[in-house]
Parts: sequence; structure tokens; C-alpha cells
Amino acid sequence: MSTVHLIELEPIESRYTSIWKYTLPVLIETHGMQVNVIEGEARGSDTATEGAFLNFTKTNEFKASQAIILARAFDDGTIKDGDVLLFTDAWNPVILMARYMIDLTGKRVRIASMWHAGSYDPQDFLGRKISDKTWSYNAERAMFYAADVNFFATQFHVDMFCQVLKVDRQHESIHKMGFPFEYIGQLAHAHIDTSIKEDIVCFPHRLSEEKNYNLFKQLEGMLPQYKFIACQEHALTKAEYYNILLRSKLLFSANKQETLGIGTYEGLAMKAIPMVPDHLSYSEMYNVRFKYDPECIDDPNELAAAIVYYMENYDAFVPKLDAEFDRISATFFNSTAMMTTLKELM
Repeated sequence: MSTVHLIELEPIESRYTSIWKYTLPVLIETHGMQVNVIEGEARGSDTATEGAFLNFTKTNEFKASQAIILARAFDDGTIKDGDVLLFTDAWNPVILMARYMIDLTGKRVRIASMWHAGSYDPQDFLGRKISDKTWSYNAERAMFYAADVNFFATQFHVDMFCQVLKVDRQHESIHKMGFPFEYIGQLAHAHIDTSIKEDIVCFPHRLSEEKNYNLFKQLEGMLPQYKFIACQEHALTKAEYYNILLRSKLLFSANKQETLGIGTYEGLAMKAIPMVPDHLSYSEMYNVRFKYDPECIDDPNELAAAIVYYMENYDAFVPKLDAEFDRISATFFNSTAMMTTLKELM
């Protein structure tokens, strides 16, 4: 029986990766495939650099250990013909090592990768910090072409990736389909008691420039009648984080960078109104009633007025949240198509 070798991301408590560590292997097995997890090792890799998705130095130690495990698996026959290597983050140089070993050993092994972000996104951490992108653009192209299948969750992400890196949008390896976040859909959305909701405006994103954290703090000062909570200002467990979402009426986003928006969807799952700008991945995902003109990001007074409207009319929005949740869950946060694709690779 062929195996999916799952090359995981660092399981960081404040990120979805801490839950993926347990849910992804089970999800793959549920779809009738055998799974082998390629874990990484690095002291401190479970804590992200401030404002970032992961730890910039420890992630390299983590991935280097995965490279060793993967090479040994090729060498000892653990990886065999018909197997698939699933990289949960395509921005992983180990993909190049895997392609090297596949091509030179002649093994019939396929590579599938999930793209989240990179230097090709000018608002991403990499896009802002790397000044000379000659090396990073070429590295991203190499990792893309090294994979047999490249998964993207939104058309916005596909379009940006292809435009910046000069990749053909019709390239046969590109697969736009839902990502494996079924566990969020299992948070009992339909059974959440909205009577426990408080006048809380929640900010679930990283405290970084691309997430417009400073604007959230400005709005907090303008609207003292509401409680504003930026989740990552606190060292929250997942349970504590979800408890805040459960009590929040509104989830605020003014992101400059977003290719999917997991925190926003988590808030929707907890029946918090998603207030999002009509740009980036949000444009194709959310109904117009939840989107505002992104030019309003430069006008805090407009945003403050919109927040008041949503907060004071929360009860009227509750029935609309159910339909929005069902639609977005089916399209963007359901991995059935991805799992079918993995089977076809075997």
C-alpha cells in the first residue's frame, strides 16, 4: 500500500499548525491512505519570532532535521514507488533535496506542496524584509517546479504568485482547492449560544505591520464603549483563544497581506461577524455585507462607524452568519478535493 509522507510544519501553539499536527494524519487516514509523519526537531521552534508565523532561525534547524529523516527514508526503503511526499508548507528547501533524490534514484515518488505565502507577496514578512529578491524569487520558482502538484487555497493567491514569479497560470501543477481545516468546522458552529456574546471586538491576527495591528489599537482608543482584544497580546492556549472568539461579536481585519484568512474563519465559526476589507483573498471569499472599501483603511472614522453599526446590529446578522459559514466552509476549508488529488498521485 502506498504511503503519504507528511512533512509537517512546526507545531506552534498560537498557530493552526499545533492542531494540524494531530488532525492532518487522521484526516489522511480517514480518506483511506496510509500516512507517515516526517517530524522535525529544534529546541525553541515551537515559539514564533515576534510578529512572524514561525521562528526565523529555528525553522531552518527544524527543516534540516527533516532533510536528514527524509534522506534516510529514501536510503532504507521506507519511501517506495507509488508514495507521495506532502509538504504542508511549500516554502521548504527540503523539497529541492526530495526532487534531487527522486530524479537520481529513479523512484516513482510524487511531491505535493501547499503554498501559504512568500517573498512574491510584497506585504508578507519575506516580501518586506528581503531587499534583493533575485535569490528568493528563483528559490520559489525552483520549489514550485520541483513539485508535481502545487496547492493554493484562493484564486487571489494563484494570480499573485504567477504574476510576480512569471509562472504560467495554466501550469498543470497548479491546483486551487480547499485546505484541510475541517477541524474548525467541527467547532459546533450551529450550537453556539449567542446569548454569551459580549461587546468584544476581536483581532485574531499576528501583531505585525502586514496585519495592520496599529490601526486596531487606534480604533480601540476611539471606541471605549467596546472591549478590544488583540489575542496575541496574551499568551493564550488554544482553548483560551477560542473562548475569546466565542464571546466576541465582531472580528476586525484590515490586513495588507492575506492569502486565505484562517483567524477570520475561526471567528466566523464562533459566530463573530467578520469585518474584512474588500481586497486580497477576502474579495472572493466573503459576501458583500461583511466587506468594506479598503480605502477606508486610511479613514479610521469610517471604520469606527462601521464597527458601531455591526456591534449594535449583531442579532440581525446572526442568521446571515450561518449561511456564510456553510458556503465558505465548503469552498475554502474543505480538503476532500485535495485528498482525492493525493490518491490520484499514487
